[in-house]
Amino acid sequence: MAELTGGRCLCRRCGRTFRNLGAFDAHQPHRDGCGDPAAAGLVELDGLWATPEGHAQRETSARRLETVRTSAHRLPQSTEEATTDEH
Repeated sequence: MAELTGGRCLCRRCGRTFRNLGAFDAHQPHRDGCGDPAAAGLVELDGLWATPEGHAQRETSARRLETVRTSAHRLPQSTEEATTDEH
């Protein structure tokens, strides 16, 4: 089961984990029971059900975050660069 962080929702009836409340609501079309998430247009990725667009958006955000983390810890390439960064 995926970790319940952020906006993730666990359905106690069927045991599926959804990326957000919108996806959770989509799998219960009439609120009287669980429906097939795939029939609601959701797909499963890494144990989480969401729309294909939601999964793509998450992947884009993860890549951007990794780029920011990597560039924030970039080491100077030369002593000249280290000198100009200090001023």
